[in-house]
Formats: sequence, structure tokens, C-alpha cells
Amino acid sequence: MNPNYTQINAASQVGADGSVYEYYRELIRLRHTMDVIVYGRFDLLLPDSDEVFAYTRTLGEEKLLVLCNFTAADVKAELPEELKRAEKTYIIGNYGDRPADAGRLRPYEAVVYRTETE
Repeated sequence: MNPNYTQINAASQVGADGSVYEYYRELIRLRHTMDVIVYGRFDLLLPDSDEVFAYTRTLGEEKLLVLCNFTAADVKAELPEELKRAEKTYIIGNYGDRPADAGRLRPYEAVVYRTETE
């Protein structure tokens, strides 16, 4: 067992702002309250990218844009024009703040936006 187990453990994460536990708790809450996450059509956006996993989920008039950076460097996601221009509302991200540019991702960043449909 790691010697720091008394400071770094699941119990210490419960209720702690910005903790991994609370982030996953929020992801689960969103999954239970937003049907688009479960039932929405999945559309892969950048199939040839080794850096960014990007997709949309669409259900009726609701659309989510999900962007994930799988590298240790900042990257730019080359989104389709309609998504670049679309108004986006920040839903959740693992950095805990809204990125300044919806297409620019920090190292290992994952972010979800609600956006307008085509």
C-alpha cells in the first residue's frame, strides 16, 4: 500500500471541490438527467486524429459536443465549420473551468458543450 493512503483515498474525495470523485458524481448525474447522453445518435467527428477524440450526441433538437485530448500537450481540434460557428454552452469539463476556445484543448482535457443542431 502506498504510504500516502491516509491522505489520498476515496473518502477524502467525497465532497471535495474539484475531486475526481465529485467529477464522476456529476457525470453520473448528467447521464441520469440528459436523455441525449444515453439515447442520442453518436457521430464521430475526427476519425483520423490520434490526439483528439471528438463526437456529437444528438437527440431531437438537443446536441452535445464532446472533445477529449489524449495527449500531454495543448492541441487544436479541427471542428467542422457548422460546429465552429455554432453557439456553445459549457456543460462540464475535467479542468473545472470553461475553456476560452471550444476547439483548443489543454493536456488530457475532456469537455462537453450543448450546441445548436444543424
